[in-house]
Amino acid sequence: IDKNLSKQADTEEQIAALDRKLSKTQEKLDAKQAEIKKTEEEIAQLKKEIEALKERIAKREEVLTDRLKSLQSNGGNVSYLEVLLGAQDFGDFLDRATAVTTIMDQDKNIMDTHIAEKKELEEKKQQVEEKMAELKAQKKELEDLKAQLDSQKKEKKELLKKLEEQHDELHEHKMSLEEEEKVLRDQ
Repeated sequence: IDKNLSKQADTEEQIAALDRKLSKTQEKLDAKQAEIKKTEEEIAQLKKEIEALKERIAKREEVLTDRLKSLQSNGGNVSYLEVLLGAQDFGDFLDRATAVTTIMDQDKNIMDTHIAEKKELEEKKQQVEEKMAELKAQKKELEDLKAQLDSQKKEKKELLKKLEEQHDELHEHKMSLEEEEKVLRDQ
């Protein structure tokens, strides 16, 4: 009986250790699910930002196209030198120079912004691809954790079955001892 009780205690210890493992695995599983949710939210946000960038780029391309059409309809490229030299007096020259500078600055700003946003668009697309790869890896980890959890649950079930068998064995042994004792007493 003592031997059997000792076996049962060992099995109960194994079950307790397995319960701790199960708990840790479940925590990891929950953390991984939260991580996946966060990554999915980041991807959704990046996609929104990409759409906004695409819209701004498309609008700017329209402006640039209109500007180029305007330049072509005015006989090709506008000679800023002609504009400056066509001034009536020095005050007019300064006004024209300021206007030309402003136009050139605006054109440069439009182009700089356009180039920067196209670069940003490519970076965001790259980020989405990286996040998608990360998400795929996280989902694989999640599946592995679920498999680990299932395996641990199966192991626990087997240990519980073993413990039950040991209890039954002990109970039968005890009953047979009690019967033997009764027979001996009767004799």
